[in-house]
Amino acid sequence: MKFPRFTFVLGCALALCSASYGQARAVAPTSNSEASPATTSPTTGKLEVTFDITIGSTWIPTSDTIGAEVTANVEGETGTFHEVAAGACSRSGDHASCTVTFRYSWLLQHPGSDSINLTYEVAVPPEGTGNLTLPYRESSQSGVITPVPTSGAITRLTVDFTL
Repeated sequence: MKFPRFTFVLGCALALCSASYGQARAVAPTSNSEASPATTSPTTGKLEVTFDITIGSTWIPTSDTIGAEVTANVEGETGTFHEVAAGACSRSGDHASCTVTFRYSWLLQHPGSDSINLTYEVAVPPEGTGNLTLPYRESSQSGVITPVPTSGAITRLTVDFTL
């Protein structure tokens, strides 16, 4: 009968070890990538883009409006953020300029490393006026701001175009 008693004691010891291992494992912190992300506050700010436009095309009438547009795209915690802002430029001779401004508030997963993908566009006459007339001229550029500026920042950019 010594064998069954030894087996019983060994079985109890193994059960106790297994139970304590399971408890220690249940309370141990994990660094699992599936863990829910920390709650973040929105990243807010203001983007001011100044368009400096040289008009080299002689066929663009001085009476035509020159429009400028900024598009910003950011991947955030709650989805993709898409912002568009546009304005009319003032013209003097072969030069035109305007500043397009917008405020933003984005809930980002990684505000210190997320990027803003920017597209800049100028057009004569501007799109969206309902009067697409010919001749028509459009030009676009793109750029990236990494990282997204700190919350509350005012970011000023200047882009040069030649039409």
